[in-house]
Amino acid sequence: MKEFLFKYKNQLAFVLILSLAYLIRTYHLDTQNLWRDEAFSVNASLEPLTKLISISVNDTNPPLHMIILHFWIKVFGSGEYAVRLLSVVAGVATVFFVFKIGEKIFNNKTLIYLATIFASVNPLLVIYSQEARSYSLLTALSTALIYLTLKLEKKFINYVLFSLTAVLGLYTHNIFLIILIVITAYILLNVIRSKELSISKEKFQKLIAAYLLIGLLYIPWLIVFVKQLATVGSDEFWLKYEPMKNFKDTMYWMFTGQYFETGGFFNSIAEKSILILSFIFLIKGFYREFKEIEKKIPLLTFFIVGIIITVATYSLKTPLFYIRYLVFLAPAVILLATKGVYFEKKNKLKFLEVGVFIILLIITGLFTYKNTLNYEFKPAYKAAVNDIIYNPESTLILHPQALTIHSYKYYSRGYPSYIFDPNNEVKYYEGLAGLDDSNFFQGDLNDYDKIWVFTLDGYSKHEKYLEEAGFEKLLTWNGENGLTREYWIRSQEKSLAYK
Repeated sequence: MKEFLFKYKNQLAFVLILSLAYLIRTYHLDTQNLWRDEAFSVNASLEPLTKLISISVNDTNPPLHMIILHFWIKVFGSGEYAVRLLSVVAGVATVFFVFKIGEKIFNNKTLIYLATIFASVNPLLVIYSQEARSYSLLTALSTALIYLTLKLEKKFINYVLFSLTAVLGLYTHNIFLIILIVITAYILLNVIRSKELSISKEKFQKLIAAYLLIGLLYIPWLIVFVKQLATVGSDEFWLKYEPMKNFKDTMYWMFTGQYFETGGFFNSIAEKSILILSFIFLIKGFYREFKEIEKKIPLLTFFIVGIIITVATYSLKTPLFYIRYLVFLAPAVILLATKGVYFEKKNKLKFLEVGVFIILLIITGLFTYKNTLNYEFKPAYKAAVNDIIYNPESTLILHPQALTIHSYKYYSRGYPSYIFDPNNEVKYYEGLAGLDDSNFFQGDLNDYDKIWVFTLDGYSKHEKYLEEAGFEKLLTWNGENGLTREYWIRSQEKSLAYK
């Protein structure tokens, strides 16, 4: 047994780290309800394939994640755990590719394992591995593309895999085009630095063939992409572009995640420790890569800086500088921070550096467990829906914002509900692609005696219309994280109030 463990110690360590990544990501996987964007994806994935693709065409992103989820649901079901498990698998795949990249850029196993463990416990990667959206798959494909970029010098199959990975990414999220542009710029700079003649004719032909394959397979979606790009740029986006704040928040959340409990001794110490130690190692990693710039173009630094500059520039037109759209940067940031551990023989403090980094990993792991996996930040739609008393002859269920209808639809017990939008203020980014005219209220409020209303974040524009129609708000249920459910009755029926 000892001989077996010694012989396969590296393989066992790798399996244990991946198992850790899986266990962390499945812990409390179904504790929180699906929030609106998750519910939009799941509801669309439950539709026939043709309608699903139509929804995606009219939305702002490609359909690959929802297509995979469509077939995934047929096998595993449509419960919260099942639909999020697909993102868990993608999250573990990201950790796998961090390990593979580590094998290419680090000269010892210690740093490879440190980077892989860091990716396993990173709060941001864990959060998006527990969300039934495309971001975990986007991150896995982006990390895979970085790995394959490092392998383009080798076999022809790597060029094919590079092309297929790029195409899958382009069909997962439109921001992958920026990823591909930055990676392409890196490849071209390497070609230029190869002093032209030193690059073989065969390699150049493989590169051309790889990009022709990408173009050929992406052409069917290109027209749709242009249309979606115009849609995003034609209306006011939900994000505001504040360059310095956006940059600060993005880098901050790379190591702490976006959602966590604040206050308390542990939370305060852990948060500050993670940020201070992570940025120290990240800066050291940048420095080490720049020291190697004479020999080679530093891929991690080039990728991180290239993405940030490109997204920041594009955000002048349409704001995209937000952690949700940049979560795919986390693996590269983690690898670069790990590169800041100077684990060389001539470094007398190498064991101290490794020790400090291990402390960082332990604090991050505890922070993820205590503050990410046990922190509820999504609205409790299930509880809000379950308490409804509904009579089809006298009860109406309304959504003054389209934002709430998607989760309601997922958790509803068959009770119909409608968007109440007399001023036509619903925006495309509220999930209009998944709705049609039948989802909008087109009847007469006078035909009903009782109205349930679902709103988010204190929305109140509907109140004057209901009051003008003779209704009075009787009860307000304030759920967690901004969800509100109101109960309205006709004024003369107040004595028969719902209890």
